[in-house]
Amino acid sequence: MDGVQTAGGGECRATEEGSPFLIAPQPRAHTRRSESRLLACLDEGPESDLVLDQALAVAKGLDLSVTAARVLETARHLGVPADPIEWQVRRRQGLDGLDRLVAASDRGGSNIERVLLAGPAADELTVWAKEHDATLMALGTHDRPADLPGLGGTAQRVMARATASLLLVPAGRAARPPYRHILVPLDGSQRAESVLPVAARLARAHGAELVLVHVVPRIQAIGDGPLEAPTRDLCLRLAEQNEQGARDYLDALEAQLWKERLPVRAIVARDGDPRSELLRLAREQQADLIIVASHGSSGMADVPCGSVTEYLATHAPTALLIVRPDFAHVFAAPAAPASHGSRSASPQPA
Repeated sequence: MDGVQTAGGGECRATEEGSPFLIAPQPRAHTRRSESRLLACLDEGPESDLVLDQALAVAKGLDLSVTAARVLETARHLGVPADPIEWQVRRRQGLDGLDRLVAASDRGGSNIERVLLAGPAADELTVWAKEHDATLMALGTHDRPADLPGLGGTAQRVMARATASLLLVPAGRAARPPYRHILVPLDGSQRAESVLPVAARLARAHGAELVLVHVVPRIQAIGDGPLEAPTRDLCLRLAEQNEQGARDYLDALEAQLWKERLPVRAIVARDGDPRSELLRLAREQQADLIIVASHGSSGMADVPCGSVTEYLATHAPTALLIVRPDFAHVFAAPAAPASHGSRSASPQPA
């Protein structure tokens, strides 16, 4: 098993001469936040080059080091001994595949470490990311090209288990970098708003426009049959109040970003379902990247992501960056202005 790591971090020696393969874990004592790592999870499918391109684009904007990883799936029946010749062939193919991907995407790949893991893909990737302080993981939404809705098995398990932020790249749909339009859904909560420093850095690095979006949910009254006039008028006034609150909220954020010399637009979508409206706007605005907090106004810490973020993960028409709180805080300014989240923007589940 030369040149292959297990999730436990044990050294399995033998790099190829001149190739910067990462062999042993780096000591935690020497890890600094300024050296945060992005782990690009690359399988053997044809979409891996797109995943790596997206990973490099985000890493460049956020000043992250990059490690490209491939997992060799091991036999399910551990009692059956592995064929050493077959294993060496697989190992060689895995290393060669990583070399080709990195060379094509990074014009030689001198700054990208490569690591070959062995075992169940989701387990190996999430454990390795945690043990090596990878704050962001990039992977395709499917193990193989697929037009089916939802996530592939590996992506599902990584999303459920990983503590790192995630960059999900849909097969055959994501636009290639550089980014031109970055969509940022906001629901009025401080959790959702915490992604703005990340979005601002990426927009500045790529010369992209930020598109801030808030969806005002439809006001629904309980009961069957047509609404009586007083109830109908009350729902209308509440919807108008929520829409105005959302506009005030986004206007304040837009003004702050303009002060930072960032091109930005704000869109309020009214009277709709946040999930379907965000998908519509992503297509309409030709978004190259969507950046969303893992949790919004609901703030349910016992689930990996809020409902809107989970929906976007399975349906987004382009690359989706899911930002967890620990990752967002790295990029927050030391003396950040008071949050606008306390304004009267309408509530929106996330």
